[in-house]
Amino acid sequence: VKITTKERSFGLGGGAAAAPRCQTAEPINENREDRSLYSPGMSTAPSSDRVSQLLQRAIASDPRNAQLAITLADVRFKHGRPDQALQVLEHASAPEAAGDRGNLRTARARLLNALGRGREARALLLSDLNKVPPADRADVWRTLFLLCLSHGDPNTTRAAFTEWERQLPDDARPKFALLEMEIGKNDEKAISERLARFHPNTGKDARPNQDEDARSDLDVLLGDVAKARFILWKESVTRANAQAEGKNTPAGITLDREADTLLEEASALVEGLRVNHPSDPTLLFLQGLIYEQKKSMEKAIDRFRQAWTSGSQ
Repeated sequence: VKITTKERSFGLGGGAAAAPRCQTAEPINENREDRSLYSPGMSTAPSSDRVSQLLQRAIASDPRNAQLAITLADVRFKHGRPDQALQVLEHASAPEAAGDRGNLRTARARLLNALGRGREARALLLSDLNKVPPADRADVWRTLFLLCLSHGDPNTTRAAFTEWERQLPDDARPKFALLEMEIGKNDEKAISERLARFHPNTGKDARPNQDEDARSDLDVLLGDVAKARFILWKESVTRANAQAEGKNTPAGITLDREADTLLEEASALVEGLRVNHPSDPTLLFLQGLIYEQKKSMEKAIDRFRQAWTSGSQ
Protein backbone atom coordinates (compact mmCIF):
# COMPACT_ATOMS: atom_id res chain seq x y z
CA VAL A 1 0.00 0.00 0.00
CA LYS A 2 1.45 3.36 -0.96
CA ILE A 3 0.71 6.42 1.10
CA THR A 4 2.08 9.54 -0.53
CA THR A 5 2.97 12.48 1.66
CA LYS A 6 4.34 15.53 -0.10
CA GLU A 7 5.23 13.38 -3.11
CA ARG A 8 7.16 10.85 -0.98
CA SER A 9 5.99 7.24 -1.08
CA PHE A 10 6.20 4.91 1.88
CA GLY A 11 5.75 1.12 1.58
CA LEU A 12 3.59 0.01 4.46
CA GLY A 13 2.53 -3.34 5.75
CA GLY A 14 -0.05 -2.25 8.31
CA GLY A 15 -0.70 -2.63 11.98
CA ALA A 16 1.45 -5.13 13.82
CA ALA A 17 3.31 -5.87 10.65
CA ALA A 18 3.93 -2.28 9.72
CA ALA A 19 7.63 -1.85 9.09
CA PRO A 20 9.91 -0.01 6.68
CA ARG A 21 10.05 -2.47 3.78
CA CYS A 22 11.35 0.31 1.57
CA GLN A 23 13.16 3.54 2.26
CA THR A 24 11.83 6.98 1.52
CA ALA A 25 12.78 8.25 -1.91
CA GLU A 26 14.55 11.19 -0.25
CA PRO A 27 15.42 11.31 3.46
CA ILE A 28 13.79 14.17 5.30
CA ASN A 29 15.82 16.38 7.60
CA GLU A 30 14.11 15.98 10.96
CA ASN A 31 15.22 19.46 12.03
CA ARG A 32 13.62 21.36 9.21
CA GLU A 33 10.04 22.50 9.01
CA ASP A 34 7.84 19.79 7.50
CA ARG A 35 4.08 20.06 7.81
CA SER A 36 3.29 16.80 6.00
CA LEU A 37 2.69 14.85 9.22
CA TYR A 38 0.58 17.55 10.83
CA SER A 39 -2.72 17.28 9.06
CA PRO A 40 -5.42 16.58 11.66
CA GLY A 41 -8.12 17.62 9.21
CA MET A 42 -10.37 18.20 12.19
CA SER A 43 -11.37 21.73 11.38
CA THR A 44 -13.05 23.33 8.42
CA ALA A 45 -13.49 26.58 10.33
CA PRO A 46 -13.17 29.87 8.45
CA SER A 47 -10.38 32.27 9.30
CA SER A 48 -12.07 34.08 12.17
CA ASP A 49 -11.21 34.96 15.75
CA ARG A 50 -14.87 34.34 16.46
CA VAL A 51 -14.36 30.63 15.81
CA SER A 52 -11.48 30.51 18.28
CA GLN A 53 -13.55 32.29 20.89
CA LEU A 54 -16.41 29.83 20.50
CA LEU A 55 -14.04 26.89 20.80
CA GLN A 56 -12.39 28.37 23.87
CA ARG A 57 -15.78 28.73 25.54
CA ALA A 58 -16.67 25.15 24.65
CA ILE A 59 -13.37 23.92 26.13
CA ALA A 60 -13.93 25.95 29.30
CA SER A 61 -17.27 24.21 29.82
CA ASP A 62 -15.99 20.77 28.80
CA PRO A 63 -12.23 20.67 29.51
CA ARG A 64 -12.03 16.87 29.22
CA ASN A 65 -13.12 16.95 25.57
CA ALA A 66 -9.84 16.30 23.74
CA GLN A 67 -11.39 16.76 20.30
CA LEU A 68 -12.33 20.37 21.03
CA ALA A 69 -8.71 21.15 21.91
CA ILE A 70 -7.43 19.45 18.76
CA THR A 71 -9.88 21.45 16.66
CA LEU A 72 -8.80 24.73 18.26
CA ALA A 73 -5.13 23.84 17.77
CA ASP A 74 -5.82 23.04 14.12
CA VAL A 75 -7.53 26.40 13.62
CA ARG A 76 -4.63 28.28 15.19
CA PHE A 77 -2.06 26.32 13.23
CA LYS A 78 -3.83 27.07 9.96
CA HIS A 79 -3.95 30.75 10.90
CA GLY A 80 -0.17 30.86 11.31
CA ARG A 81 -0.02 30.62 15.09
CA PRO A 82 1.75 27.27 15.70
CA ASP A 83 3.09 28.22 19.14
CA GLN A 84 -0.45 28.93 20.35
CA ALA A 85 -1.62 25.66 18.79
CA LEU A 86 1.03 23.74 20.71
CA GLN A 87 0.10 25.52 23.92
CA VAL A 88 -3.55 24.52 23.49
CA LEU A 89 -2.59 20.86 23.12
CA GLU A 90 -0.21 20.96 26.09
CA HIS A 91 -2.89 22.48 28.34
CA ALA A 92 -5.43 19.90 27.18
CA SER A 93 -3.00 17.08 28.07
CA ALA A 94 -2.84 18.14 31.71
CA PRO A 95 -4.43 15.78 34.29
CA GLU A 96 -7.06 18.36 35.22
CA ALA A 97 -8.10 18.62 31.54
CA ALA A 98 -8.41 15.72 29.09
CA GLY A 99 -5.22 14.05 30.31
CA ASP A 100 -2.66 12.01 28.41
CA ARG A 101 -4.86 10.81 25.57
CA GLY A 102 -3.53 9.15 22.43
CA ASN A 103 -5.11 11.65 20.03
CA LEU A 104 -3.65 14.60 21.97
CA ARG A 105 -0.23 13.00 22.07
CA THR A 106 -0.23 12.32 18.33
CA ALA A 107 -1.53 15.81 17.52
CA ARG A 108 1.27 17.35 19.61
CA ALA A 109 3.87 15.12 17.95
CA ARG A 110 2.70 16.04 14.45
CA LEU A 111 2.80 19.71 15.35
CA LEU A 112 6.29 19.44 16.83
CA ASN A 113 7.45 17.67 13.69
CA ALA A 114 5.90 20.40 11.54
CA LEU A 115 7.93 22.92 13.52
CA GLY A 116 11.15 21.04 12.79
CA ARG A 117 11.35 19.44 16.24
CA GLY A 118 11.34 15.81 15.15
CA ARG A 119 13.42 14.51 18.06
CA GLU A 120 11.01 16.04 20.55
CA ALA A 121 8.10 14.54 18.63
CA ARG A 122 9.59 11.03 18.85
CA ALA A 123 10.43 11.48 22.53
CA LEU A 124 6.85 12.57 23.24
CA LEU A 125 5.36 9.56 21.47
CA LEU A 126 7.66 7.20 23.39
CA SER A 127 7.31 8.83 26.81
CA ASP A 128 5.70 6.64 29.51
CA LEU A 129 3.78 4.46 27.07
CA ASN A 130 2.14 2.62 29.96
CA LYS A 131 0.23 5.83 30.70
CA VAL A 132 -1.38 5.84 27.26
CA PRO A 133 -4.78 4.09 27.38
CA PRO A 134 -4.46 0.72 25.59
CA ALA A 135 -7.25 1.66 23.17
CA ASP A 136 -5.21 4.72 22.09
CA ARG A 137 -1.89 2.97 21.49
CA ALA A 138 -2.59 1.96 17.89
CA ASP A 139 -2.87 5.63 16.86
CA VAL A 140 0.33 6.51 18.76
CA TRP A 141 2.16 3.59 17.11
CA ARG A 142 0.93 4.58 13.64
CA THR A 143 2.11 8.17 14.16
CA LEU A 144 5.50 7.05 15.46
CA PHE A 145 5.89 4.68 12.52
CA LEU A 146 5.12 7.36 9.92
CA LEU A 147 7.27 9.89 11.74
CA CYS A 148 10.27 7.56 11.70
CA LEU A 149 9.76 6.79 8.02
CA SER A 150 9.56 10.49 7.19
CA HIS A 151 12.90 11.06 8.88
CA GLY A 152 14.45 8.32 6.74
CA ASP A 153 17.02 7.15 9.32
CA PRO A 154 17.02 3.37 9.90
CA ASN A 155 19.10 3.66 13.08
CA THR A 156 16.69 6.16 14.62
CA THR A 157 13.76 3.99 13.56
CA ARG A 158 15.33 0.88 15.10
CA ALA A 159 16.02 2.74 18.36
CA ALA A 160 12.42 4.03 18.53
CA PHE A 161 10.89 0.61 17.89
CA THR A 162 13.27 -1.03 20.38
CA GLU A 163 12.29 1.50 23.05
CA TRP A 164 8.59 0.79 22.43
CA GLU A 165 9.29 -2.93 22.73
CA ARG A 166 11.19 -2.36 25.99
CA GLN A 167 8.32 -0.42 27.56
CA LEU A 168 5.51 -2.67 26.26
CA PRO A 169 7.05 -6.16 25.92
CA ASP A 170 3.68 -7.79 25.20
CA ASP A 171 2.97 -5.55 22.19
CA ALA A 172 3.55 -7.44 18.94
CA ARG A 173 3.85 -4.34 16.73
CA PRO A 174 7.48 -3.43 17.44
CA LYS A 175 8.50 -7.08 17.31
CA PHE A 176 7.19 -7.45 13.78
CA ALA A 177 8.47 -4.04 12.73
CA LEU A 178 11.99 -4.94 13.87
CA LEU A 179 11.72 -8.37 12.25
CA GLU A 180 10.82 -6.66 8.97
CA MET A 181 13.87 -4.41 9.28
CA GLU A 182 16.15 -7.44 9.61
CA ILE A 183 14.41 -9.16 6.70
CA GLY A 184 14.99 -6.03 4.64
CA LYS A 185 18.73 -6.45 5.29
CA ASN A 186 18.67 -10.21 4.49
CA ASP A 187 20.66 -10.83 7.66
CA GLU A 188 19.81 -14.41 8.62
CA LYS A 189 21.60 -14.27 11.98
CA ALA A 190 19.76 -11.09 12.98
CA ILE A 191 16.48 -12.54 11.69
CA SER A 192 16.96 -15.67 13.83
CA GLU A 193 17.69 -13.53 16.89
CA ARG A 194 14.53 -11.53 16.22
CA LEU A 195 12.45 -14.70 15.83
CA ALA A 196 13.60 -15.78 19.29
CA ARG A 197 11.82 -12.71 20.70
CA PHE A 198 8.51 -14.33 19.80
CA HIS A 199 9.11 -17.04 22.42
CA PRO A 200 9.41 -14.99 25.63
CA ASN A 201 8.59 -17.80 28.04
CA THR A 202 11.95 -19.49 27.99
CA GLY A 203 15.41 -18.46 29.11
CA LYS A 204 16.23 -14.93 30.18
CA ASP A 205 13.12 -13.50 28.45
CA ALA A 206 10.63 -15.52 30.54
CA ARG A 207 7.71 -13.54 31.96
CA PRO A 208 6.56 -15.57 35.01
CA ASN A 209 3.97 -13.04 36.14
CA GLN A 210 1.64 -13.76 33.25
CA ASP A 211 -1.17 -16.31 33.36
CA GLU A 212 0.18 -19.59 31.95
CA ASP A 213 -2.70 -20.36 29.58
CA ALA A 214 -3.02 -16.82 28.23
CA ARG A 215 0.74 -16.54 27.86
CA SER A 216 0.92 -19.83 26.00
CA ASP A 217 -1.88 -18.92 23.57
CA LEU A 218 -0.33 -15.53 22.85
CA ASP A 219 3.15 -16.92 22.29
CA VAL A 220 1.94 -19.76 20.07
CA LEU A 221 0.03 -17.32 17.86
CA LEU A 222 2.91 -14.85 17.61
CA GLY A 223 5.40 -17.65 17.06
CA ASP A 224 3.33 -19.12 14.21
CA VAL A 225 2.87 -15.73 12.56
CA ALA A 226 6.60 -15.02 12.82
CA LYS A 227 7.32 -18.48 11.41
CA ALA A 228 5.09 -17.73 8.39
CA ARG A 229 6.96 -14.47 7.80
CA PHE A 230 10.29 -16.31 8.02
CA ILE A 231 9.13 -18.92 5.49
CA LEU A 232 8.10 -16.16 3.10
CA TRP A 233 11.52 -14.57 3.45
CA LYS A 234 13.20 -17.93 2.74
CA GLU A 235 10.94 -18.31 -0.30
CA SER A 236 12.00 -14.93 -1.70
CA VAL A 237 15.69 -15.68 -1.12
CA THR A 238 15.34 -19.11 -2.75
CA ARG A 239 13.49 -17.58 -5.69
CA ALA A 240 16.24 -15.01 -6.14
CA ASN A 241 18.86 -17.78 -6.07
CA ALA A 242 16.90 -19.65 -8.74
CA GLN A 243 16.98 -16.52 -10.91
CA ALA A 244 20.72 -16.22 -10.37
CA GLU A 245 21.30 -19.85 -11.35
CA GLY A 246 19.07 -19.54 -14.40
CA LYS A 247 15.51 -20.84 -14.27
CA ASN A 248 16.11 -23.33 -17.05
CA THR A 249 19.21 -24.86 -15.47
CA PRO A 250 18.91 -27.99 -13.28
CA ALA A 251 19.93 -26.02 -10.17
CA GLY A 252 17.54 -23.20 -11.02
CA ILE A 253 14.62 -25.57 -11.58
CA THR A 254 15.31 -27.30 -8.25
CA LEU A 255 15.46 -23.99 -6.39
CA ASP A 256 12.31 -22.75 -8.08
CA ARG A 257 10.42 -25.86 -6.98
CA GLU A 258 11.76 -25.43 -3.44
CA ALA A 259 10.50 -21.83 -3.47
CA ASP A 260 7.06 -22.99 -4.64
CA THR A 261 6.93 -25.46 -1.76
CA LEU A 262 7.88 -22.76 0.75
CA LEU A 263 5.23 -20.41 -0.64
CA GLU A 264 2.52 -23.05 -0.30
CA GLU A 265 3.69 -23.88 3.22
CA ALA A 266 3.44 -20.22 4.23
CA SER A 267 0.06 -19.88 2.53
CA ALA A 268 -1.38 -22.91 4.35
CA LEU A 269 -0.07 -21.64 7.70
CA VAL A 270 -1.51 -18.15 7.22
CA GLU A 271 -4.88 -19.48 6.04
CA GLY A 272 -5.06 -21.75 9.06
CA LEU A 273 -4.31 -18.88 11.46
CA ARG A 274 -6.88 -16.61 9.81
CA VAL A 275 -9.69 -19.04 10.64
CA ASN A 276 -9.63 -17.81 14.26
CA HIS A 277 -8.12 -14.37 13.54
CA PRO A 278 -9.75 -13.17 10.29
CA SER A 279 -9.08 -9.45 10.91
CA ASP A 280 -5.57 -9.67 12.33
CA PRO A 281 -3.54 -7.01 10.45
CA THR A 282 -0.32 -9.00 10.46
CA LEU A 283 -1.98 -12.04 8.91
CA LEU A 284 -3.67 -9.82 6.30
CA PHE A 285 -0.28 -8.31 5.54
CA LEU A 286 1.32 -11.75 5.14
CA GLN A 287 -1.51 -12.88 2.89
CA GLY A 288 -0.87 -9.78 0.79
CA LEU A 289 2.78 -10.80 0.46
CA ILE A 290 1.72 -14.30 -0.60
CA TYR A 291 -0.61 -12.94 -3.29
CA GLU A 292 2.17 -10.59 -4.42
CA GLN A 293 4.53 -13.54 -4.86
CA LYS A 294 1.80 -15.38 -6.77
CA LYS A 295 1.42 -12.31 -9.06
CA SER A 296 -2.19 -11.78 -7.94
CA MET A 297 -1.65 -8.05 -7.58
CA GLU A 298 -5.27 -6.93 -7.13
CA LYS A 299 -5.75 -9.40 -4.28
CA ALA A 300 -2.40 -8.36 -2.78
CA ILE A 301 -3.35 -4.67 -2.81
CA ASP A 302 -6.74 -5.46 -1.26
CA ARG A 303 -5.10 -7.40 1.60
CA PHE A 304 -2.55 -4.63 2.20
CA ARG A 305 -5.37 -2.08 2.41
CA GLN A 306 -7.27 -4.29 4.85
CA ALA A 307 -4.11 -4.74 6.92
CA TRP A 308 -3.49 -1.01 7.17
CA THR A 309 -7.12 -0.31 8.06
CA SER A 310 -7.28 -3.08 10.68
CA GLY A 311 -4.00 -1.99 12.22
CA SER A 312 -5.25 1.56 12.56
CA GLN A 313 -8.42 0.70 14.48
